[in-house]
Amino acid sequence: MQTIRAISFDLDDTLWECEPVIRRAEMSLLRWLHERCDHLAQNYDMDAFMARKDAFMRANPQLHGDVSRMRLALLEDLLGECGQHAALVQEAYAHFYTMRSEVQLYEDALPALERLRERYPLAALTNGNADLQRIGIAPLFQRIFYASLECPAKPDAHMFAETCRDFGISAHELLHVGDNPYTDVEGARRAGARTVWIKRAEMQWPAELAPADVEISDLNELLGVLGM
Repeated sequence: MQTIRAISFDLDDTLWECEPVIRRAEMSLLRWLHERCDHLAQNYDMDAFMARKDAFMRANPQLHGDVSRMRLALLEDLLGECGQHAALVQEAYAHFYTMRSEVQLYEDALPALERLRERYPLAALTNGNADLQRIGIAPLFQRIFYASLECPAKPDAHMFAETCRDFGISAHELLHVGDNPYTDVEGARRAGARTVWIKRAEMQWPAELAPADVEISDLNELLGVLGM
């Protein structure tokens, strides 16, 4: 891959396992809400809370590309049931966001990123909203893009194109690394970038998609691919 001049990374399930983080954050948020609102404590256990969240998401497809706004809107709707507790929305969101950003990096992630940044400018491109400052890896990335209503989520080409523009490179000079065959690999390919599928979990590649340029199981393999 001699023509690669920059590398972009997905975050959730690429640099850390996401599902346990979100589950813990949801549970912590619900406990926080129960402590402050008797109505929610009496009417929403975790199953009811998740059902309410799922229903709200289905009813608000216009927010699907912005997980932060979706979460805030859900909390506004939920706390609106509590009358005097409606003012807690921002505080509730801050609690969730703190817990959502308590991640455990995969063992290979930090050492590989530190080595890669010595040779390449790095960008983070995420459809999520983890706080990289809190996690401690923000300084490794020259650019960080979060999906929002103004910055369309992958597989839209927007984040890939903005990365190339900021780094002053052509699309084929960007290498994107991610776990999701559709949003990461297919999205990057359609944007003209080179692709790496990192297969962190046991999953099969979708038969309807052409394979990524490179398949790896951890970032140490990427170092080898790049001759490092």
